[in-house]
Amino acid sequence: MTAGVFHALWFVRIDGKHKPQEVWMISSEAQDAEMFVPRKPLSSTARRAGWQVYLTDTGRFADRAIKMA
Repeated sequence: MTAGVFHALWFVRIDGKHKPQEVWMISSEAQDAEMFVPRKPLSSTARRAGWQVYLTDTGRFADRAIKMA
């Protein structure tokens, strides 16, 4: 993300029986760093201690998503 390189994101909504209901895609061109919210780094006892995880803030890109199925 620091380099500004993004890959297409795919989101699949599933039902209670784990069957896909909708598929959405956000192209790499439609993404920006503000969409990704940093989570607390993993603890020192974790297998990948200090690894930074990001959450995707869906409210920031709803208008950029393309429904695929």
